[in-house]
Amino acid sequence: MEIIICIVFSLLSLTKSDRFNCLVLYRTADCTNRGLTSVPNDLPRYIISLDLNHNEIETLPNNTFKRYSMLLTIILDNNRLSVIETGAFSGIKRLLNLSIENNTVNFTEFNTNETFRSLKSLELFNIRQNLKTMEASWTYPYLGHLINLIYLYIDLTVNPNFTLVGVNKLTKLKIIRFEHCYLAEFKNTTFQDFPESVEEIYFGNINFLLPLISIVESDFLKPFPNLQVFSLCKMICSLSDALKIVYPFQHKSMQAVVLKQIGIPPGNSVVLTETMVAYLKNVCIKTLVLAENDIVGLAPNMLAAFHNAHCFNTIVLSGNRFSMVTRTNYGLFFALLNQLKNLEMLDFSYNPVKYNKIQYLNIPYVCGTNHLQSSVVKKLIHKFQTPTHVSGKHDHDYQCIYSKLQSNMQDKPHVTFALPNKLHTLRMSYYLSTDGLNNQRLTVKNVSNLRYLDFSYFQMNVFKGITFQGPVNLEHLDISGIDSKNSSRKTVL
Repeated sequence: MEIIICIVFSLLSLTKSDRFNCLVLYRTADCTNRGLTSVPNDLPRYIISLDLNHNEIETLPNNTFKRYSMLLTIILDNNRLSVIETGAFSGIKRLLNLSIENNTVNFTEFNTNETFRSLKSLELFNIRQNLKTMEASWTYPYLGHLINLIYLYIDLTVNPNFTLVGVNKLTKLKIIRFEHCYLAEFKNTTFQDFPESVEEIYFGNINFLLPLISIVESDFLKPFPNLQVFSLCKMICSLSDALKIVYPFQHKSMQAVVLKQIGIPPGNSVVLTETMVAYLKNVCIKTLVLAENDIVGLAPNMLAAFHNAHCFNTIVLSGNRFSMVTRTNYGLFFALLNQLKNLEMLDFSYNPVKYNKIQYLNIPYVCGTNHLQSSVVKKLIHKFQTPTHVSGKHDHDYQCIYSKLQSNMQDKPHVTFALPNKLHTLRMSYYLSTDGLNNQRLTVKNVSNLRYLDFSYFQMNVFKGITFQGPVNLEHLDISGIDSKNSSRKTVL
């Protein structure tokens, strides 16, 4: 009897709308890619999720969703939606998630004060990619009624004005994502109306029409004293200006700072100096991403007073033009790594030449990336420590560093890396070495906690292989793509 009841319940939970051919599984209605021009009105009343992604819907009339009063999620992404009538969302007071991404809704043309008034339970509101051009007159919808909102995904206009939008009432707001960021001036007053509750803020661009950011003021993010994640991707401004933005968070802790694809075309060469990282060095950051920014090296005094190096857990420097050819870069790089006492992950791939397609490990907060593989979602991370003679504490030590490294490279057949105990992920894929590490055998010490090692497509004129000293507990090893013609006759490992 119990088996029969279960079968009947399952059949009732899996139905189809005869007219629109929507798949209803349990309480979720999948109406994606059905060529719909309107919202179906013959679906079961009990559905709690309605996915209308990739259809041809242009208008939401009054009472569009009134039949489905139990809805918690509505997805209207990738339609042709341009008109939302005032009472379109009447009768769905329990709605938690509303996504209208990638449409052509112009909120300037209707009364948004009333349109979203009933959605007081809403926690996620996604209206990004509705702003298709750099319009200065574009008006944001009134959000003051969404008092339980946690996630807000919107576009950022050239001169945004949030004074009349009611964002100051969103006291539970935690995460903001700006996907189309047309902002040309990063001023201290830009976000003055936002609540202090925001913990994560993302600026990015998926479009190719990018403004030159002419002004970057240091208190741009001061309205967010509790910010934990700051991500800035694909922006036309100097890396030096972008690094100024962390000024308000000095002597505080942050989960992540991501600066990716920052620069002024057609391209520039960036040497990280002490002045550029002056504010960054005073912030305790767990994850730091400085990727695809044309970084070519470190200035000799860059390491001075780097008080919070012990905070780093993850560092990604992929896609730059940092070379180990010069003794200066070689010594400074390993001197820096020596200070990273708690580093668990290091990704130094795709250097020192530019690559068209760059893959990243699946690291949280990194925007607009192609992930290498989902199995690395775990916090697999690494940590480097230089030999004892590379202290990296004072400028007068560098001559010692260079001379000893030069002696090591000229007189000895190998280079030794000593890894600290917490290191468990190291990636130097697609790294081109034309001089510094050539004809050297790499010896990696203290590898007992190393779990993920990727030297794939590591290019040298002569590659003599890698030696591990101590117990080896690797779970992932990738040395694919290393040209066997450049390897010595002995085994690579």
